[in-house]
Amino acid sequence: MKAIFVLSVRALSGWKRLLLLCLLMLVPVGLALTFALSETAEDGSRFAIELFDNFVLPVVLPIADLIVATSALGHEVEDHTLVYLTLRPIARTAIVIAKYVAAAVIVIPLVEISVVTMGEIASRKAAPPQDLALLAVDTGNTAASLLLAGFGGAAAYLALFLLLGLLMPQRALLVGFVYVLLWEGIAAGLSTALSTLSVRRYVQGVLDTHLSNGALAQVASSTLSAGGSALGLLIVVGGALSLTTWRLRRMQLL
Repeated sequence: MKAIFVLSVRALSGWKRLLLLCLLMLVPVGLALTFALSETAEDGSRFAIELFDNFVLPVVLPIADLIVATSALGHEVEDHTLVYLTLRPIARTAIVIAKYVAAAVIVIPLVEISVVTMGEIASRKAAPPQDLALLAVDTGNTAASLLLAGFGGAAAYLALFLLLGLLMPQRALLVGFVYVLLWEGIAAGLSTALSTLSVRRYVQGVLDTHLSNGALAQVASSTLSAGGSALGLLIVVGGALSLTTWRLRRMQLL
């Protein structure tokens, strides 16, 4: 399992992919910097939460995961090298976990650095004097909320796109983009029933956990509890990895 993990990290960390990821992660940081240098009177912590909820979560985060996770097993299928992994005396579950952890090691640190930097830069612009008392509690919790939400969202999307890469390696990127833009970006925002089947809603619940006692809760409010949101993300990760393992066991690779 360790050897598969190391080889997977090397395969997924090519300079072109890393450059693309870094450029993608710099977008919210650049937007936060533009905001901090602007003349607006809006509070920085509020802006950081809005930016995460309206741009990072529905666009940057899933696309970054899509770029990496679909390649973890998808390229093995396309290059016909997956058969060499399955011929070794190692459980299919171990292969899936090694691939998942390798993708997570590459994506999650970049996501966390991006959202924290975004939050820190934006938060340097203070709230108007009349709003300071209301936002005092929220400002201290913004970084923690962004970290937890970024981690939960990245973990869930990575598991989903790892499965997608195995199911349809040649069309995974296209199908993933359609899913991200149409379902997570549009359909999930149309009704509560549809959003229940999206990762975005559960990440919003995690984001709202540390903001529920202050004014910023109005920016990213959620009807889900902290426990319900965390459970939803765990179900997504566990279910996607289980399906990936099941599919890998049934594939005819020879």
